[in-house]
Amino acid sequence: MIRKVLITGATGFAGYHLTRRLVQAEWTVHVIARQGSDTSRLDQLSPQPAIHRHDGSTQSMLAILSAVRPEAIFHLAAHALAAHESRQVESLVQSNILFGTQLLESAVKSGVRYFVNTGTFWQHYRSEAYNPVSLYAAMKQAFEAILVYYQNAHSLRCTTLELTDTYGPCDHRKKLFHQLKQAQTSGVPLLMTPGMQCIDLVYIDDVVDGFLQALHLIETEERICGMNFSISSGRNLTLREVVSLFEAISGAPVPIVWGGKPYRTREVMQPCRITPLPGWTTKTTLEDGLRQMFALDKADEHLGAKP
Repeated sequence: MIRKVLITGATGFAGYHLTRRLVQAEWTVHVIARQGSDTSRLDQLSPQPAIHRHDGSTQSMLAILSAVRPEAIFHLAAHALAAHESRQVESLVQSNILFGTQLLESAVKSGVRYFVNTGTFWQHYRSEAYNPVSLYAAMKQAFEAILVYYQNAHSLRCTTLELTDTYGPCDHRKKLFHQLKQAQTSGVPLLMTPGMQCIDLVYIDDVVDGFLQALHLIETEERICGMNFSISSGRNLTLREVVSLFEAISGAPVPIVWGGKPYRTREVMQPCRITPLPGWTTKTTLEDGLRQMFALDKADEHLGAKP
């Protein structure tokens, strides 16, 4: 059974929760972080994962993987942008293609056998097999093409999990629920689109279960290697419906100006679902997930957790 892993993107939302789950289960966990990135939340975990600083070079990545020699890699690091500016192209390439390619090259040199990659439902605009919503989504697809080479040329067992929207406690991303909380607290009206786009939200504990199930599958069932699977709740709600649930469960209204801003270019109105991950299903309804999120966030505030 695999017990020694390396995780990228551990300072992000899903990566942090995956890291926390595994260290609490007494796996040997190593993390790659960029030089200068804030790892304070990881430092508070008990036991602490081993943190390795990557300077951006292939040689640095080779040295890290050679020293760690993990059995498996969870690759969650990404630079996600709904829309980009020209000045951000280099950063998108470095984070979403170069870093991952360095990781794969170093992985096969160090004898890594299993690789769980992270994709996005944004790769399927209008539910097409491939039609990227954004340049970020196009780069996720480009990296998957690179992954195919390493899988076929080096017998690396891989799979890609395509995530829909995720949520849960300890989420510092400036996404929907963060914005709703801020509007509730400040009373400043939040400008929103007309709100008819559908959202598919998966609670973070279920997302982590999905990553562990994916690793189990590529370890035990070679036939599924190279396949993409979705991490989806199977339940689409409009943005307006999600906000109504948020208000009902939080017990306070959110000041919103519906139609205060237009839909984004290439707005996803209906999330695409590809093949479900075998042996996995969501356990947490949106209603229960919101209750858990409010309760855990309140407990963190009471204990004086960092924002």
